[in-house]
Amino acid sequence: MLLAHGSNDATVPYAAGSHRSCPTNASGWLILFGSYAVYNHMKDLHKDIELITFCGGGHEFSGYLFHQGQQSVLDFVNDVLQGKKFESHIIIPSEKKMAGSGKYLFCK
Repeated sequence: MLLAHGSNDATVPYAAGSHRSCPTNASGWLILFGSYAVYNHMKDLHKDIELITFCGGGHEFSGYLFHQGQQSVLDFVNDVLQGKKFESHIIIPSEKKMAGSGKYLFCK
């Protein structure tokens, strides 16, 4: 599994949380498990997983793998086809300094 996510995404939670941070008593409330939560769960299951985290970044990184990250996708597919086993978390610092960007120790 290959995932890319901004750690300060306000649309889809990076870890776990409600969609657009709506309150739990809102009509249609739904908890979402973002890339970091999925990454940690897959690690616990000892599955092949790669997460690219854009520290301080938001939802604008949702298209990264389709645009700037095409080589990452190609490398990932080649590794899978070659039967390689892997678990990696790639940290990309962002120029954006948003509230809460230090929430994750690896983003400080």
